[in-house]
Amino acid sequence: MSNLTQPLRRANQLRRRGQMDAAAQGFRACTRTSPDHPDAWLGLGHCLRALGRKDDAVTAYRRCRELAPLAGAPWYALADIRSYCFDEREIAAMRHLLTDPQLTAPARSALLFALARAVEQQGDYPAAWQYFTSGNAACRTRQPWIAAQSRAMHAALARRFSRQYLEGAKGAGILSVAPVFIVGLPRSGTGLVEQILASHSRMEGLGELPYMRRLLAACWRPGNGAQLPTGAPALRETARSYLQEAGRHRLTTAPVFIDKMPENYSCIGFIHALFPRARFIDVRRCALDTAVANLRQLYARGRRYSYSQADMAAQSRDYQQLMQYWDDTLCGRILRVQY
Repeated sequence: MSNLTQPLRRANQLRRRGQMDAAAQGFRACTRTSPDHPDAWLGLGHCLRALGRKDDAVTAYRRCRELAPLAGAPWYALADIRSYCFDEREIAAMRHLLTDPQLTAPARSALLFALARAVEQQGDYPAAWQYFTSGNAACRTRQPWIAAQSRAMHAALARRFSRQYLEGAKGAGILSVAPVFIVGLPRSGTGLVEQILASHSRMEGLGELPYMRRLLAACWRPGNGAQLPTGAPALRETARSYLQEAGRHRLTTAPVFIDKMPENYSCIGFIHALFPRARFIDVRRCALDTAVANLRQLYARGRRYSYSQADMAAQSRDYQQLMQYWDDTLCGRILRVQY
């Protein structure tokens, strides 16, 4: 295989920015340079799927599967396409792979989730739930979630972004109405709400942007001694940094854009200081439905609470408590939508 480190990195950067056409071209070029590179085919499949070309995405994922027989990612990528149905030969192949001692822990988790989706399609729900349970347990072993630490962080956020701090920062940020933030728990309907809003000609959906949480982590974390920006110059500079990063994802000139990173709920006080006129939409869904949807989902990174029913329940309670604090503190700034 040729050295594709830089071309693959560039293609992945484009994909993360939502520039799927350009990213697909980059991955396609990588497959031409090195037809036997599984990561190039996997990345190409992700782009093609995002572009709605599901049949082509399936072809790319299958090629990746051929080139990396012990990889779990292409199996789960196929399972994550709702219209894709595994046949008996594929299901048998996944079960056989799970017995291979050379299988890595991440690959095993991905295969368990893929197999759960496969038997769920066949209507064998008890077996599907058992595979989901095993896959979640495997993920949780590698990526444990400590609910007490999360709860402490939520409490620290409420203390740090007190009414006094927010009153002192009032009007000091950028008075733009451009960003709209959709927050909630993952799988609660934030994506659907974004799609509805983005259908308006004056709004553009940018998906889940990581920048607000990164900005907050860079300037404040309990115990790190860093200081939050205060005063108009510092707040506006931080706000401009966010707008610059978000701008890399813009494909239209619509005056309003949507950031639907669910976890931005923890940043609402920070966001309000940066953008006093920003709108927030808090999407809620039946707690049981949200929990089941998360337990059926294998995330690429983060969201470690999604691998256990108890952790999901704890996270849901902590989220609701912090949202209640923001509601009480920022009266009228948050619209709640029941999915």
